Amino acid sequence: MKPSFSRRALAQIAEIEATIAAENPSAAASFVRRIDRLAALLARRPELGRATNLDGVRVMPARPYPYLLFYALASAGGITVLRVRHMARREDWRSGR
Repeated sequence: MKPSFSRRALAQIAEIEATIAAENPSAAASFVRRIDRLAALLARRPELGRATNLDGVRVMPARPYPYLLFYALASAGGITVLRVRHMARREDWRSGR
């Protein structure tokens, strides 16, 4: 099953990639590959992430990068990545930041 990404998640990934690329373009490409591989793994095995306090939303760290992938099970199977957030941020994950 192929994972899908919300518009917000795609925008966040692009923003993170651009920020990393300003200092190290190859690291930025590695970051995007890591996100894609992790999302593909989670689409096959969604139970790997831990449950959040929101119904149906799970989270998985994107190690070695300091980011978290928030995702939900898709209605047709697989997952939808909802948001990508830096681990140090403490705001509500649903907010626009």
